[in-house]
Amino acid sequence: MANLCKWTPPPPFKEIQDFIPYMNMILRTKNKQAIVHALWGLSYVTNRSTESVKRLTEFVSLKTVVELVANEELEVVAPALRIVGNVCAGDEADVDLVLASDGICALAHIVLMGHHPCLLKEVCWILSNIATGPTRHIEAILDFIPILSELAINSDNPKVLLHIT
Repeated sequence: MANLCKWTPPPPFKEIQDFIPYMNMILRTKNKQAIVHALWGLSYVTNRSTESVKRLTEFVSLKTVVELVANEELEVVAPALRIVGNVCAGDEADVDLVLASDGICALAHIVLMGHHPCLLKEVCWILSNIATGPTRHIEAILDFIPILSELAINSDNPKVLLHIT
């Protein structure tokens, strides 16, 4: 199912929408490999358009995806974080869904755990997208400023530093 979602060009949403509830069910299993494949498939779906993000959030528990962002396994975190990033690249309502799902706490977890630089870059990209929103979105990330300052001081990765600024 996940491989169908990553075609270029991607198949029309209506052709894959029946798979999405099954991928959502897989996210609640204990099979790490299946979870990773389901997350990558869902990330490909959210990478299409704002409409795809909206449709996906009708079928998928964003709360579950956000919980997987805080997972200890890099294999799981990377695609879950990509989904959150793609959702935050949408409109205000999409960002509201992430914020309501404790997305900020999951992002802070990644930074505080000192995860891989590519994940830290993704977190900075997500925060940047959130910061372009209305006041309530900006207020949601204000507590992140000291964490980002610490990251900027301690990071030697130019991509992370670029996204922090």
